[in-house]
Amino acid sequence: MRRRVVSASFLVLILFASGCGQGGGTGVAAKPVAQSLTLVVSGDTAGFIVPCGCATKQFGGMPRRATYLTQLRGGAENVLYADAGGSVSNATRYDEIKLSYIWKGLGELKPAAVNIGAGEARMGAERLKGVAQTTPLVSCNVRASGGEAPWPVSITQQSNGMKIAWTGVLLAAEKVGAGLEVQDGMTALQTLAPALAREHDLVIALVYGDATACENVARAFPEIHVVLATGMSQPIAPKTVGSSVFAAAAQKGKFLAKVSLEGSRAAWRLKGGEIVELSESYADDAGQMKNLAAYKSALKNELLDPAQTGQVPALLAGLPEHFKYAGSESCAKCHVADEKTHALSKHFHGLETLTARDFDADPYCLKCHTTGYGGPAGFTNVKATPGLGGIGCESCHGPSKAHVLDPLKKTPVPGASACMTCHDPENSPTFEYGIFWPKIEHGKEKVDRKVLNAVLSKGAQP
Repeated sequence: MRRRVVSASFLVLILFASGCGQGGGTGVAAKPVAQSLTLVVSGDTAGFIVPCGCATKQFGGMPRRATYLTQLRGGAENVLYADAGGSVSNATRYDEIKLSYIWKGLGELKPAAVNIGAGEARMGAERLKGVAQTTPLVSCNVRASGGEAPWPVSITQQSNGMKIAWTGVLLAAEKVGAGLEVQDGMTALQTLAPALAREHDLVIALVYGDATACENVARAFPEIHVVLATGMSQPIAPKTVGSSVFAAAAQKGKFLAKVSLEGSRAAWRLKGGEIVELSESYADDAGQMKNLAAYKSALKNELLDPAQTGQVPALLAGLPEHFKYAGSESCAKCHVADEKTHALSKHFHGLETLTARDFDADPYCLKCHTTGYGGPAGFTNVKATPGLGGIGCESCHGPSKAHVLDPLKKTPVPGASACMTCHDPENSPTFEYGIFWPKIEHGKEKVDRKVLNAVLSKGAQP
């Protein structure tokens, strides 16, 4: 009997020594070791590899993003970076070129995951396959029609002894390209989120949508520890939503969201964080500037037709056939003094300012620095229509061939109403009509009646 008691005691000692219940010799489960982790998310780049450049003190740009991440990674341990989507806005050939160089730049920043946003989804399956070869693309609800997409529903990352899961969700898909379909994001997460939580120490969702929809993901799925979002009009500083941590980047890549976490698999909490404005205080990273130069070269090599860009301003509806662009030289035949004023203005040199910065093939810039970009007989590219380079008379007064042929027919656009087309808050934040107008003031001269009669009798040849 004594031998049986001793054997049982010995068995108990063996169980405790072997760490049963992960308690070591105490029999009490060890608490997970607390971790500190910094997350940085970008999003809504919207095609802006760099800011427009028309005004000073503009935010954003991938070269500045790279500099910020390099500085942060050099001064802190365990920094993870991801992009929540929205690299481009549309699905034109122009957007396709921009997307390829944005993702090339992203690759150099070593993101853990890149979500598919609304702009990317508009590209369609084949286009995404072509530019996603070296990008850690992820989405749980954007799939290929009739088959598996070449990107996973989640990505597992090992970091500092932790097993981290990344997934992506698109909540705002007004239109998707050929070969893609978008499932309901909340439905897709119902099964995925609990499964990821069982196998990982930290679950992070990259979400593209409006602010309300993105925050609902955090409220509905406590298994998701962090929701990093984009797609809304303003960035959102890190905060706690439900039991999850939430933050959002926004506005053409101008802002990043930085989130500091502390905790473990048992519980993560928001330690701190901020919205980072990528101002001129951040230098341009050399590697990203090389990528920008390659992008500019690609545009020069292709010289996109305006119809391929999505940048053609809306034309006036219902114009007769002769309301086409004629060029400022045609206007000078009657408006001699006004043309002299124009020739001395910065408007006259609009295309030259792009050439000086090597942006003279970028459609986003050309639409405001040329005359009639993509319009009837308007500017197409620097080789085909160099005479329409610069901001000419018709940039403000509209396509005026009919007026040139018959001066009694008025130009189709009141000049003052056209100013805000390009002098908007984004590109010309200090614009005030009363201050800017005197710099180009014209229209006071009386047209020489002899010239006018000659035009009326013979007809002008624009």
